[in-house]
Amino acid sequence: MTNKKNTFEVIFWPCSEEYVKDVSIVDPAFEHLAGPGGPAGVNEIFAGIEVGRPNAWAVLEWSSLEDHHNFMNDDKAVPKFVKLFEPSAKDGQPKGTMIHAYWEVDEALPCLKAPFIELTKITPKNGVATVAIQALLDKYIAHMRNLTNQVVGATYGQVVEKPEQFILVIGWKSMEV
Repeated sequence: MTNKKNTFEVIFWPCSEEYVKDVSIVDPAFEHLAGPGGPAGVNEIFAGIEVGRPNAWAVLEWSSLEDHHNFMNDDKAVPKFVKLFEPSAKDGQPKGTMIHAYWEVDEALPCLKAPFIELTKITPKNGVATVAIQALLDKYIAHMRNLTNQVVGATYGQVVEKPEQFILVIGWKSMEV
């Protein structure tokens, strides 16, 4: 394990019926990011649909948060991406939540490549210390990693925009738990 941490952008959005039927309709948008001529720093992209709800998610692995910011400040690339992304969004209007976390690459990638991915944002109640949450998450992650017949991997990281929050990713071998 390298313990190298990269920036992972996590996006949740209400998706269109077309996306539920065919998740590949978002491929041109992701190819715009990860393909030739795309912004620097996009390493891998993962996407899917929440089970039982018409909501979509995507996780983009960036080499750095600065690479992501450079893309977001590109007044030519962003409108093209949004246009390509529209078919996947409910009513053709890309609206959603975007957060960033630093995850250890060697821990996060197996989770994101698993057949089923669980992404959970954790917001502690007021007055609960961050170190207390981290200690509990460390125990939980260790427990999940011991479930080798069910779990591919598990990790967590603090949300960059709100460091008191955390985002957990677990890779599951199946939906049958």
